[in-house]
Amino acid sequence: MRTEPVTARNSPRPPRWVGAYPSVVVVASPKGGVGKTTLALNLAYAFAQIGYSVLLADADPQGAIGLSLSKELFASKGLADFVLRGASLDQVATPTRLPNFKIIPMGTLPQDELPSFNEQMANGRAPARMVRESQSRDLLIVDAPGGLAPATRGLLRSATHVISPIQAEPLASRTLPQLVDTLAELAVSGNKVRLAALVLTMVQDDDPICSEVVTELERNLPREIVISHRVPRSTEFLRASARGVPLGQLSRRPPPLARVFDLIAAELEPRLGLQLQEEEADESLSLLV
Repeated sequence: MRTEPVTARNSPRPPRWVGAYPSVVVVASPKGGVGKTTLALNLAYAFAQIGYSVLLADADPQGAIGLSLSKELFASKGLADFVLRGASLDQVATPTRLPNFKIIPMGTLPQDELPSFNEQMANGRAPARMVRESQSRDLLIVDAPGGLAPATRGLLRSATHVISPIQAEPLASRTLPQLVDTLAELAVSGNKVRLAALVLTMVQDDDPICSEVVTELERNLPREIVISHRVPRSTEFLRASARGVPLGQLSRRPPPLARVFDLIAAELEPRLGLQLQEEEADESLSLLV
């Protein structure tokens, strides 16, 4: 049975995070099929490689993260057991080869239990407990269900930040106000979740319509909200999913596309209130013995 879906060529630096509480990031979008799971998985991996202690939770009943990594992970214990069967977060967290990176798959969620699961997520009790039990981590990233249904709103009420992928197509600009309105409603209710970033996904530079949409979005949206690095449309994502790995672990020499998520993570660090301690100055080493 495959229990370590993520492999690493080199061990990451030990966590050196400065802060008292974890950043709780919900990756959500008003529209499905925009690369939400791809963004959540690869960003979580990028942050773990930097040195943060990362917990990635799959809150989509379809179990997209588990399906992306392995059939065994999809069928193992997961968030459904945490929400419905009293399991602890540690009991359902699957370790990876990165010691500071664990994944909580959705697990087995029969159709007759789906209404109860959605209710527990929507009323906020399960998300709040998930945040409490993740206090020892630096970063909790949650892949939310598609759309802005009550379960996603329940997650947002316990989050510190939301990151939203925006597909580079004409419909994108029309669905964005739904997210803005949802966050405004939560703010009125006293919730402090903030929109950390919009990430343009599935970008095709050689497509005139796509390029026009990107130009329009970047012109009309606040510059401080839109991440400058974009996620292109690429078959490399399908290859990584077929292998059950993040893009950065697709091969011994990862495709250049993997670097995009490192750059996005670097842009997000200050927005999420993350900070690693400065390493002590190293003495210069001579090249010659």
